[in-house]
Amino acid sequence: MDQRSDSSPATDALVARFRTTLPDKLRELALAWERWLAAPDSIPAKEALQLLVHRLAGSAPAYGFSDLGRHAFRVDERLGEWDAEIAPLRIPLDALCHELGGSVEMLLRALGRAARDGGGESRVARVARAARTGDERGAPLYVVLVEDDPQQAEQWRESLSAQGLRVRAVLDPQAMLAEMVLERPDILVIDFWLAGITGTEVSRSLLDTPEFASVPRICLTVDNGPLPRQVAMDAGFAAVLRKTVSPVDLADVLRQVVAASHRR
Repeated sequence: MDQRSDSSPATDALVARFRTTLPDKLRELALAWERWLAAPDSIPAKEALQLLVHRLAGSAPAYGFSDLGRHAFRVDERLGEWDAEIAPLRIPLDALCHELGGSVEMLLRALGRAARDGGGESRVARVARAARTGDERGAPLYVVLVEDDPQQAEQWRESLSAQGLRVRAVLDPQAMLAEMVLERPDILVIDFWLAGITGTEVSRSLLDTPEFASVPRICLTVDNGPLPRQVAMDAGFAAVLRKTVSPVDLADVLRQVVAASHRR
C-alpha cells in the first residue's frame, strides 16, 4: 500500500468517497472483461472495457492509487495503440484480447488490492499541502473543464481551485456550451476521450463558432503517443498534457496559455 501524507478533512473525504466506488468498479471491469472473452472479436465488448480502463487510468493516480493507475494505463495504452494502427497491419481483435489477458488480470488484482488496502497521497492532498506552504499563483482565471467521469471532474475542480483558479467542471460538450453562453471562460480544459465524442471534435466545433473560436483550450489525455498529440494540436488545442500532470503544473500552463492569447 502506498504511504499517505498529511491532508485536510475535505481531501480525505474525496479520497474516501473514491475508495468506496472501487468494489463497484472491480465488478464492472470484471464483467466487461468476461464479456470480451466470451466474444473476443466484438468491437462493442472491447470498447466497453476500454472506456472503463481509460477512466480508471485517469482517476486512480489522482486519488493516490498509483499502482492501480499504472496497471490501468498499460492496458489503456495498448488498446489505444491498436486503435491508432492501420487496420490491415494490426493484429486481429481476438488476438489482441488474448494478448491483453495477463495485463487485465493484473489490473483486476490491483483494483482488488486498492479496494481493500487504500492508496497513497492524492493529487488533491499534494495541492492542499502546497497551498498550506503559501504557494500562491497569480490572479484567478475562469476555467471550464470538460471531463465525463464525474469523480475525476470533481477532483480536478477541487485541485485547480486550490491553485487559485475559478473552475466550473461539466460532464459533456453541451453543458460546456451552456456555461460559455452564461460567462465566457478564460480557458477550456477538455478531456481527449469523452463519451461518444472526442475532445478534438469538440475543439473543431468551437473553431466553427465565431464567438468562441478564440477561447484558448488545453487537452488532457492518458495517451502517450505522438499521434493523439498531433491530432489535438491540429484541432486547435494550445497544449496537450498527460493526465498525470500535477495541478500546480497544469495551473501554470493554463496561465501561460491565457497570457500568450492576450498578447496576440
